[in-house]
Amino acid sequence: MRKCMTGFRPALAAAAVMAVCGSAMGQFASSNVTLRSWIPLAGFPSLPANANDCWGYTSASGREYAIIGLSNAAGFVEVTDPDNPVIVASIAHTPSLWGDVKVYQGYAYFCNEAGGGVQVIDLRQIDGGVVTLVRTIPNTSTAHNVALNPQSGYLYTCGAPSDGALTAYSLADPANPAYAGRLNSVYVHDAQIVSYTEGRYAGKEIAFCCNGPVGIDVIDVTDKSNPVRLSRTTYPNLSYCHQGWLSEDRRYFYVDDELDELGHKVATTTTYVFDVSDLSAVTLINTFTTGEHAIDHNQYVHGRFLYQSNYTSGVHIWDLTVPSSPTRVGWFDTYPEEHEGDPGFTGTWSNYPYLSSGILIVSDINRGLFVLDPSAARACLDADLNHDGRVDFADYLEYLNLYDASSPEADLTGDGLVDFSDYLEFLNEYDRAC
Repeated sequence: MRKCMTGFRPALAAAAVMAVCGSAMGQFASSNVTLRSWIPLAGFPSLPANANDCWGYTSASGREYAIIGLSNAAGFVEVTDPDNPVIVASIAHTPSLWGDVKVYQGYAYFCNEAGGGVQVIDLRQIDGGVVTLVRTIPNTSTAHNVALNPQSGYLYTCGAPSDGALTAYSLADPANPAYAGRLNSVYVHDAQIVSYTEGRYAGKEIAFCCNGPVGIDVIDVTDKSNPVRLSRTTYPNLSYCHQGWLSEDRRYFYVDDELDELGHKVATTTTYVFDVSDLSAVTLINTFTTGEHAIDHNQYVHGRFLYQSNYTSGVHIWDLTVPSSPTRVGWFDTYPEEHEGDPGFTGTWSNYPYLSSGILIVSDINRGLFVLDPSAARACLDADLNHDGRVDFADYLEYLNLYDASSPEADLTGDGLVDFSDYLEFLNEYDRAC
């Protein structure tokens, strides 16, 4: 049986943690996602009132950690053994509902907009249980969010200083971020910043900014003293453009609007798909929905999958084989209470799908940290050989053709041979298709 115990917790919280262990597995509905462990809010030393953002970190030794934002601290949890997470450290900050964190070269950058500013936290000795607050970046007290481009080595604040403009800091010295420039004049709620190394934008650093009621701004931030806005894009039912993430080929930008469901502009959780192959002419090409009445919050792309944290309906996993029209292949509801009427701001805040072990870290405002195994969801469309976003008889015929030709693509066991064991493996993949 999976566990929800932790290796370090205050005595007052121990009873609360133990009380939920026996019922944890059965109380959360899911599809193709397995609960490995769960640390409720009461299990954290700071006894927080709520959780917010999460991220991950892999130490030099290969040990894996979850970082979770809490109302009064940042929590650091080893998840190398996903069934037995261990809280290793906690860094206090100004109490706030909000928080956001990113990691670069052994340092975490944690913010909240309640006056605490962006904290620089040294993670390099975390294997020994040592996590150290180095400093707080000046003039970042209202930062709602932090974005980070690991390719360029720049950190960006969203929502600070007072006008909320996107602001860049050089991480040439990761322990001491250096101000590099303000990059726009409107409030930026969240952003993804990437460096292009090929194609028409090679050599450019581009910020994809979600600007609330303004919509999407695409800004060339290569020259921090002379940023250039390439486009501004709105879309039907725009209420509050909240957050977005690029497909790995950078052709598509998946955007959530945090208030379109609450404002009854859409009936169910809706994600907007934009073609961003031309940064000067960003185009809405499709929308898709979970079919549930919940507000969407944060989403991230890893490989061919999109991972969405949608408040009261939990985390949802989408296969991007057909990137303009994703297929949902799994979900896990961290907040199983039934909700009547308007959707609310409770449940899952964010997720982190990038640890090499494949586990999925999920933060829940009300319930703390979840460690999930999404491997079954990731395997749903393995048998989709014609890449049309579904598994059907056409894929079966496609495999028979590859098998009869002894094609290397038919070697599903990876032993260099095409034989009956590969056929059986294909049947297994075909049978487990979602």
